[in-house]
Amino acid sequence: MKYVKQVKAKLYFERGIPLRLRSVAGKANFSRPLKLDAATADEQQILEARIEAQRMYDLFLKTLENTSADAYSENEIEALAADVLRRNKATAGQYAKHMLGPKLQENDPVLKSIPWELTQEEWAAIAVPEHSELILKLAEEGNLKTSLNDDKELVSSPTRKLTAQEEAVQRAWDAIQKVNNQAPQTVTSLWQAYLTQKRRFDLDNPPNREQKRIIGRFEKFMKFCPDVVINDTTPELIQQGLDDIVAAEEQRQMAPESIRRNLTEVVSAFNWAIKKYRLKWPKIEMPTIEDRPDYIPKAKDVLLTPEQVQFYNAAVDADTPLAAALLLMLHCGAMATEVARLRIDEDLHLDHHLYPYVAMQGGRRRQTKTLTRPRFVPIVFGLDLIRRRLPEAIEMLNELADPSAKLNSELRKLTKNEKLSGHCLRHTFKMQADNKLMSPEITYAIAGWAGGWINKVANKYGSAGFGENEQLQTLNKELARVFGAIVEEDKQRLAQGSSNVLPFSGDKS
Repeated sequence: MKYVKQVKAKLYFERGIPLRLRSVAGKANFSRPLKLDAATADEQQILEARIEAQRMYDLFLKTLENTSADAYSENEIEALAADVLRRNKATAGQYAKHMLGPKLQENDPVLKSIPWELTQEEWAAIAVPEHSELILKLAEEGNLKTSLNDDKELVSSPTRKLTAQEEAVQRAWDAIQKVNNQAPQTVTSLWQAYLTQKRRFDLDNPPNREQKRIIGRFEKFMKFCPDVVINDTTPELIQQGLDDIVAAEEQRQMAPESIRRNLTEVVSAFNWAIKKYRLKWPKIEMPTIEDRPDYIPKAKDVLLTPEQVQFYNAAVDADTPLAAALLLMLHCGAMATEVARLRIDEDLHLDHHLYPYVAMQGGRRRQTKTLTRPRFVPIVFGLDLIRRRLPEAIEMLNELADPSAKLNSELRKLTKNEKLSGHCLRHTFKMQADNKLMSPEITYAIAGWAGGWINKVANKYGSAGFGENEQLQTLNKELARVFGAIVEEDKQRLAQGSSNVLPFSGDKS
């Protein structure tokens, strides 16, 4: 694209300055970063960024051709001031009074050696050095006067009209000392900025389940950290809050990996804000969380083989839509949301002439938790029940904000065990696969766990096309072997004329 060039992995706008203006500009080319990665930016993004860069180029030439501020609109002057801040890697409000304090100077490797505490104006002068040059220039011209303000402080002001570039420098210097109403002012507002700008959350609408989990982790952290107006001491408060929550969670015997998981995004959010708003803060560090040799993880609830058979028989006898959904979940450790998202007409291949299966490819929204989660699941038991009642279950669950609650209730009713949840079927599948020494590749493929290669190949097929693939035969055979006790029970029900299962002719171990 014209005037766009790549430097390493980034894209830049670069255009030559007309010869008549080069002596005034002091350079031959105007260059501006587009803030886009060459490898990932699409044509529309590049075009929009180039249009903005072209606007700044035209404004730059206008500055060179007519230095009077009267030739510019208010928005153009503000754009020039913002460009001064950008060139100096500064932001509006960076040195507002509430942001200053001794810690700010102590954390700077160069300025900490200065024996006095810097004033707000001195911080601003360091951030925008062009302002000091402007003051010296005005003084040399005799166009600078000094006076006392209302606070009895000595201030300087020009006695002539400033040029456009001089006005932009003055506004940048002023803006860096004023409270920026657009920038976050409190600890919570930093987090909200992270959610809306980085995570793209819509905070005006109710959060989904995953968003609730993320927001809940921060709210839990805030019980240990005051929601103060941010200043130079805020990093210490945040760090102390992290230390306190770790100590509290360890006290109540939370697993070390769970503590890390709950705090990782909180720490990342603050470090994102430090970079985004150029806060003069040290990096927020994850507290040390020691792995405890004496820690015994809580035993996961699973169904042992006899209980699996009992659950199966109860599900078949119940003959309900939710029972059909639970049997599918037992096949592959599926989550409730995965079942709810299934497309009845496209994902259910339950009339396949050899190996009926379900294509779990993300369903209606093509949404999966991980890239490896899409998979194909052969049905080796409960086929009649699943074929007849699963479509009803999908329609029912798709109407619910939290489909897992309904399934949990059904599972507890069928097993008469109030401690179980739908997720225990995922643990049961993993336990059964391990006990039967199922190949890790096949285990990963059926459950959609990361680490296997089968799904990477299988997902290249269309949902219907996979039915002609030999891998489906292998998955079918292995799954029937792993759940051999249920398959044997199916055969007995078939002999009695009450089978609700797929007859399986493969080897049994």
